[in-house]
Amino acid sequence: MEDFELNLAALWDPSECRGPFTIFTYPCALADENRLPRDAESLRYLAALVTAGVRVGIWEHACFPGDVYFVCPPDEIQSWHAAATELDRYGVFPIRFTIDRSEYLFSLVSDTQEAESKTVIHVSPER
Repeated sequence: MEDFELNLAALWDPSECRGPFTIFTYPCALADENRLPRDAESLRYLAALVTAGVRVGIWEHACFPGDVYFVCPPDEIQSWHAAATELDRYGVFPIRFTIDRSEYLFSLVSDTQEAESKTVIHVSPER
């Protein structure tokens, strides 16, 4: 397994971009104070993209308040695709990593929410 070091200062700031391209989505319930996922493999993927020279940033959108995204500028889509293809070719990350990992992370949150919603509290009436 390759180690990639994540330099937060190297992340792209998507705040000025009107339509960043979504690379990866995860629930904000699993994000830390820097809005990064608390998932080692997701962080390693982000670091691998940055190491490969892809301009990637962290983005939240008001329309989807429960989600956080790894995004890139539209003109970086080719760079991201090339990096993802190389990571797959060398066996570092499979090409479906972003899809499969996003689904997995959202399932963790939905399983927790579903379990909490099924919790029934029985209250006895006062006598």
